[in-house]
Amino acid sequence: MSARKLLNRWTQLAVILLPASHALATGIDCNRIHDPVAQTICSHRDLLILDGQLSVAYTAALARDPSRADDLKKDEINWIGDRNREMWWRSAAQRQFPSLPTSDNALAHFYRLRIAFLRNVDNPDTTRDRPIAARLLAVAKALPADTPDVMKALAAADIAVLPTPHDADTQSVDREISILAAAPDPSLRKALRQFDRGFFTVMYLPSAGLGGAFTIEGTADCQYWVVFRKEGNATVPVGGQIGELSGTCMRDGGSTGYLALIDGHPVAINVTHPPAFPHITDLQWRRWLGGNRWSAPTRIRLRYGYALNISKGNYCPSASPQCALTPALAMRAAQRYVRDPWGMDRRTAPDADFRQMQARAPGRTDWANCSYPVWFKAHLNGRLVVAGISESHLACHPDDGFLTVGFWGMRSDNKGWWSAEDTITAERTQLLAAALIPPSQGL
Repeated sequence: MSARKLLNRWTQLAVILLPASHALATGIDCNRIHDPVAQTICSHRDLLILDGQLSVAYTAALARDPSRADDLKKDEINWIGDRNREMWWRSAAQRQFPSLPTSDNALAHFYRLRIAFLRNVDNPDTTRDRPIAARLLAVAKALPADTPDVMKALAAADIAVLPTPHDADTQSVDREISILAAAPDPSLRKALRQFDRGFFTVMYLPSAGLGGAFTIEGTADCQYWVVFRKEGNATVPVGGQIGELSGTCMRDGGSTGYLALIDGHPVAINVTHPPAFPHITDLQWRRWLGGNRWSAPTRIRLRYGYALNISKGNYCPSASPQCALTPALAMRAAQRYVRDPWGMDRRTAPDADFRQMQARAPGRTDWANCSYPVWFKAHLNGRLVVAGISESHLACHPDDGFLTVGFWGMRSDNKGWWSAEDTITAERTQLLAAALIPPSQGL
């Protein structure tokens, strides 16, 4: 069966299985190409094949546990929005940084991750002979959506044992490492001295003879780790591949590394919230096998629902009567954006009046400075208004958990401009789906 026929067959099946709105969101009809994402998929045979594989994985996931079908359908709709936003940002970033991977490669990666997730959701075969994974998955599913610290929640549930942290400074390295079971060897002492630019934290798991020290610095809250173990009468650095604990940054949600005992097994574990997707949490870990040996990485992904909420009070420096009207308009724009930023941008292309207003509007910032990359037109009291929506932050990275919607319009006397800015937050709701997935498929 050709790739195109396979895709059309999936589209027909989706119409039967799902509500009409969801079928249109999921299935791509190459005879009715209407957006850049669909154009990319329909012009690449490999992407068409991946779309067919996704349909098979999705149908199988629905069949494994029909009682959870509604949650899975909601999550699939959210994933379509995630995919479209990811592709928008990739495309926009490529305009600024042409050396970035092509959008079709990024889209293939996004599909493979989703396929792996769907194949393993509610699939008991994936955790067979993986007791740590089974325990973490079971407990993580029961955690509240607003859990501020996943590891502390696991510790409270008697799943994880976290070492007691000891804050130190550059003058107290020797004092702080006195908590170790044996004196540090020269290589460990040298490694710890790399933290001489500020405070660091030492942690130790006495029952495992395993510990670590880390420091956090920079505007991106970068963590730098040294992991160590007891060996005879000395404490020595631990080598080997330990995931991201050797150094990672927490910008825009980012990652946080831990050492812990999970069901008595020492692990290096990383908790990640992918940028721009605050409804996703990844737990990735490697089990310490002794010496410099670590197990292969294992990862589970938790996907939650989310609700958009308008922050109280909008930034409106000019006392314009239009300011009271922007929050509702901002909310409607945010709801459209999280589903399809491409569609919002396309509506502005043929509107010459809008483009002229956009060029003249004072105080706004273009994509060149990584703000308001998506522009759209709006009307308030029958008058054309320039509007932009963004989730960008430092260095053009999507930020975690909020959107900013800005408005610029001419005053009623046409002698000046008014402006307003509203913030929309994305807050987690219930868990929709969770699965063990290959770490190599991660974002």
